[in-house]
Amino acid sequence: GVIGTIILSRLLFPSDFGLIATACIAVNFFTIFIRKGISLALIQKKEPDEELLSTCLCIYGAMGIFFSVLLFLIAPWVAGVFHLQVLRGILCVLSPVLFVRALSAVPAAIIQKRLDFVGSAIPSLAGSLVYGCVAVFLAWLGLGVWSFVWAMLASSCVSMGLNWVVSSLKPRLFFSRSKFKSLLGFGAPALLVELVEYSGAHMDYFIIAKFLGPVALGFYVLAYQFSDFFYSKVS
Repeated sequence: GVIGTIILSRLLFPSDFGLIATACIAVNFFTIFIRKGISLALIQKKEPDEELLSTCLCIYGAMGIFFSVLLFLIAPWVAGVFHLQVLRGILCVLSPVLFVRALSAVPAAIIQKRLDFVGSAIPSLAGSLVYGCVAVFLAWLGLGVWSFVWAMLASSCVSMGLNWVVSSLKPRLFFSRSKFKSLLGFGAPALLVELVEYSGAHMDYFIIAKFLGPVALGFYVLAYQFSDFFYSKVS
């Protein structure tokens, strides 16, 4: 929330905000593959059976491992693109976040499909609270940008666990090729749309990080967060 941002802005440097924002460009890009596409296809199914849910769990488990390993491997390249060697370590440590988010995708989709707004809010709010508390505490200890890194890991784990609790999903490892094809038919176009929208919406972050550096991006992120907060309250 805005209170946590104000506290963190007093404890950390603008470059810390810029570094984590730069790392999140890559992390959130890969997250689109996890949270969109197949999960949207699952939501639009009228009555998903156990076979379909098990197939989704297998797919997301494989996707989580794949994208986590991929992010870990390309971390040196991403760091080179932005000329920030510290970004390599940050992305390597953040790579498990993609696996955790993948494990959370199916139960989150089930909750959303039920139109359980309270159930959807619980993991989200708890994750945000954990993120803020961990980030502020570690920033107070002097961990700098790593305050955000460990806060993201803690928040993702808490949200994932609560999504499983609220959804009451019972995992079963079973993969159906026919079910996978039915999911892919709807999910692939939706995923493409999300990728295009994300690229357009975050191009400013990429340009600032690439050509102006983390300090400028940090100021930009803070200004955007505060302006967006007050705009949402007024509107």
